Amino acid sequence: MSHESTTHPASTVGHVGTVGTVGTVGHVGTAQTDEYVAPGWVASFLPRRDLSYLAATAALFAAVALALALVAPSAFLLPAFFGLAGFGALISAGDAVTKHIPNRANGLALASAVPLLVLARLSQHGSLWRGLLGALAAFLAYFLLSLISPGSLGMGDVKFAPYLGAYLGYFGWTCWTRGLLLGFVSQGLLVGVGLATRQLTARSRVAHGPAMWLGTVLALFGTIA
Repeated sequence: MSHESTTHPASTVGHVGTVGTVGTVGHVGTAQTDEYVAPGWVASFLPRRDLSYLAATAALFAAVALALALVAPSAFLLPAFFGLAGFGALISAGDAVTKHIPNRANGLALASAVPLLVLARLSQHGSLWRGLLGALAAFLAYFLLSLISPGSLGMGDVKFAPYLGAYLGYFGWTCWTRGLLLGFVSQGLLVGVGLATRQLTARSRVAHGPAMWLGTVLALFGTIA
């Protein structure tokens, strides 16, 4: 669960033990309240700046960028893929350690998708209109899920969804559907591994942003490869 970056008491309900389709995303347990202060621009993308954190984030970027570059059918798609790898790695790594996705990070990521996908259209692959609809549909889907199960998803996740949805929709509705489903499947697997290895407990807070990004990357790779 990832909360937005506005300054207010943020509900941090939810832990890994939830039962149900949406519940595997979030957490189970008693509600607790903390005060979240919106970070500045640098902290929005790099909440930690120690060497191990920076190295791990860079490795995530490099792995995803290389994987997508290897299957890209046109060089015009590369800037969009590198943008997705960069913003995705920064946002996912930050969400993993803070359990928040700042508004600044979501806003800049979404703004970057417009020119990058316009450039990608020169490859004659994909549809800009479908990308726009994919972004809107992903936002609505996550917003409805947050209303149905408010302890499972935060507004940070809801605002991250249109960025990923734009990429997924651009490459087709089958890709869009796979991406969203794989996000939830990935979350369930990550939580399962965490519990099995005792890295997580039934009361652990688990970020959903990394799984959303992973699901998107897997769907894109499967569609293009």
